[in-house]
Amino acid sequence: MSTERKPPRELATLLERWCEDRLDAADLTRLEQLVLTDDDALHQYVAYVQLHGSLFWDAALIGDPVSAEPSSSDVQNEPPPVILTTSLRERPTAARFLRHPAAVVLSACVLVGAALGLWATAQKGGPPDIAGARVADTDRSLPPATPIESPAVDVVRPVDEAFPQLTLDRPHVDRASSTIEPLGPIDVEPPAVAISDPPREEEDVVAAIDRLLAESWEANGVTPSPVASDAEWLRRVSLDLTGQIPTLDALEHFENNRDANKRANTIDEMLSGDEFAQYYTMVWANQLVGRSQRTAHERHALQRFLLAQFRQNRPWNETVSELIAAEGSAEENGAAGFLLAHLNNQAVPATAITARLLLGRQLQCTQCHKHPWNEWSQEQFWTLNAFFKQTRIERRDSIESSGQNPRTERVLVNTSVGGPTYYEDRRGVMQATYPEFEDATIDPGPETNRRRELASLLAAGADGQMARSFVNRCWARLFGYGFTNPVDDMGPHNPPSHPEVLERLTQEFIASGYDVHQLMRWVTSTRAYQLSSRMTEGNAVDDPAAGDPPLFSRMPVKTLTPGQVFDSLQVATWGKSRGTYAFDERRDQTEAWVGQFFEMLENEENGETSTFGESLTQALVMMNGPLVAGAVNPEPGTVIAHILSDRISDDERVRRLCRAALARNPTAEELSRFRRVLGQARAGRSDDPRAAVNDALRDVYWAYLNSSEFVTNR
Repeated sequence: MSTERKPPRELATLLERWCEDRLDAADLTRLEQLVLTDDDALHQYVAYVQLHGSLFWDAALIGDPVSAEPSSSDVQNEPPPVILTTSLRERPTAARFLRHPAAVVLSACVLVGAALGLWATAQKGGPPDIAGARVADTDRSLPPATPIESPAVDVVRPVDEAFPQLTLDRPHVDRASSTIEPLGPIDVEPPAVAISDPPREEEDVVAAIDRLLAESWEANGVTPSPVASDAEWLRRVSLDLTGQIPTLDALEHFENNRDANKRANTIDEMLSGDEFAQYYTMVWANQLVGRSQRTAHERHALQRFLLAQFRQNRPWNETVSELIAAEGSAEENGAAGFLLAHLNNQAVPATAITARLLLGRQLQCTQCHKHPWNEWSQEQFWTLNAFFKQTRIERRDSIESSGQNPRTERVLVNTSVGGPTYYEDRRGVMQATYPEFEDATIDPGPETNRRRELASLLAAGADGQMARSFVNRCWARLFGYGFTNPVDDMGPHNPPSHPEVLERLTQEFIASGYDVHQLMRWVTSTRAYQLSSRMTEGNAVDDPAAGDPPLFSRMPVKTLTPGQVFDSLQVATWGKSRGTYAFDERRDQTEAWVGQFFEMLENEENGETSTFGESLTQALVMMNGPLVAGAVNPEPGTVIAHILSDRISDDERVRRLCRAALARNPTAEELSRFRRVLGQARAGRSDDPRAAVNDALRDVYWAYLNSSEFVTNR
């Protein structure tokens, strides 16, 4: 009779000592021996580290990520009751956290950090290095604070009683940073990054990028692919800048155009057209707030704000500033939709997504511990988080302009609260921190509007990181790969593949006044963007899909997003640009179809997961769904109806169907096979051979629309 083996009882004690930084060399050796030699001990170790990830996630905060709002203690910076050491096993919410989807991402971050920390400690023979000092060791001094009553706790100890060892003097404030009046408009300062040379003409910038990439090709011994054909290039740039394939008419017009500058002219036309503004509005709205239907009116208000920004080509630093500093409801100020979606769970989601999406830095793991492989500390997360702790979400009744249908709307409200904010390090020690960004501090007094100060710091771009992040993200969208992998994890630990190219584009982007159109024009005009996606013997080593850094000696093949697939199927059906639709109509139709592939996650960024890709759901939707069925239905006004009714040969019909779907001519093998299919159809129905052939041609179009090539951008 077998009995279940239990891990040694001493494991729990060793783990607790390790998390509290009380592990000596002998204990560490014993812990390592237990974990590496006993499967049950290993499983308990993993579970314990996962529990550690719930330090900031209690039962109240694991609720609806949209409806959850900052508590009164969040807003008023109230220090929670001081507990210097806490056994994680005694936390009743930890087990519930493990069963929650939010635990997956957070636990993975903690696991990596903990495992590397244990390994590094073993190498050094000492306790792991913990980010941040205990309150007793801190050299920050705090301003006087008064106790605040709160129904959330029975007893709140004043900060001077909780930490009698602190000197309660106001800290030094660096007045070098610009100050914005709390109620005044955001003043976007001129770029602060030093530019060695004046802004270049467009040809000079593109030539410089081409030269740097050519030097990289030569250094790596690769020969770039040939230039893409007109059809291949037009399909690519159309998908990249407007989110849809070109119409058959547009393709034929472009190929027949003999103007030597037709590619540059096409880029200008697309950037100035409404298709670009509509497409990038949906791209950035999805990144900023996702696709949740629970607050669709707030997301739609944010989309209206973004649409105006992209239509007017407003400077990117101005757009970011308005997103960060917005106040009021989404209906009053569409930019408020960003923080309304993320100002929950002690503003942890707002902090994480601001750093990742707008600054290209993944700080979410550092909320609980020091980053495992770079210098970012837990304190850095909470100094950025402190900018958001002055803001809360309130609810108020709202009546539509018609006077009907009263409803409750959410409103971003700033409070006049100053002083430090508090976080708990992984030893259970309370730490105090102040708002700080890139070594720039602000006056922590109640009269300071912290989010406006952060907006000003981001807009000024003293270190260029916001611009660098945007350049990297745009390059990744156009080439499929950024200069870093992942694109939103930039830093010394993850150096870019082409640092000179990234830095040159960043400086030029700043010098242009954060001109989004100009940046897109530069990148799409480079030689690298003109190249074919075909791999040759000369650049077979340039294979980023295999995990190697991209050399951009050919255009990587990119998988279409669900939105691109939907819009492209509409173009393949009706033969007209989706930009001819009103934005609301295009958005609603796209969201209704795309929504079936996405599911919201309750993680530290209120994120979402997609089932789109090589999934059964997508395959069934493409094979049997109404979109493709409509595309092959010869209803009057459709592409296929026009092709079937034209007095052209069947070979020409196949050619046009292929071009309408894939923007290329059929290969000789394809044409040969389809001739046999059409011949068999004609022979099988002697009573009406034309109808039989038309049915077969509909199958041909169905096959092209369901090909893997249709859902890729080459």
